[in-house]
Amino acid sequence: MKVSGEYKLKDYFKYFFYIMFSRRSIPVFIIVALIFAFLYESLFVAYFCITWFLVIFIFVLLITYFRYKTMKKAAKLGLKFRSDITLGNEELKVEDFVGDAVFKFSDFRRLYCVKEFKNYFYVFIIRSQAIIIPKRFFNNKNDMQKFREKIVEYL
Repeated sequence: MKVSGEYKLKDYFKYFFYIMFSRRSIPVFIIVALIFAFLYESLFVAYFCITWFLVIFIFVLLITYFRYKTMKKAAKLGLKFRSDITLGNEELKVEDFVGDAVFKFSDFRRLYCVKEFKNYFYVFIIRSQAIIIPKRFFNNKNDMQKFREKIVEYL
């Protein structure tokens, strides 16, 4: 099964913010900081942890901003972010503007997970790497259902 289409800037940023904010890392970090502060009876520890958290958060936002500016400039120059994704019996192949990638199912036991949202499929190869497949890449709902059924086999 092959799907193809053109990525938009919002596709990448929705995925990026999903990764940043959907995980429990932010609340867990704050809770751990408060536990340390309670254990050591010191607000300095909590202040120190939260300060580092804010520094890292601002750094990530700056990286996001510069990534956005770069992609926006590339789009203005006319670069197309086109991708062809093929789901075969033995592999998942992605051909896009960066290059080609082939993920053979024999190289790993299974896909990490597949998340389906209103407009996207995120096919996680490993916990921190996913293939973004916008639903607009599919020609019709029947193709999308076939993709769902096929991808479930590799979970």
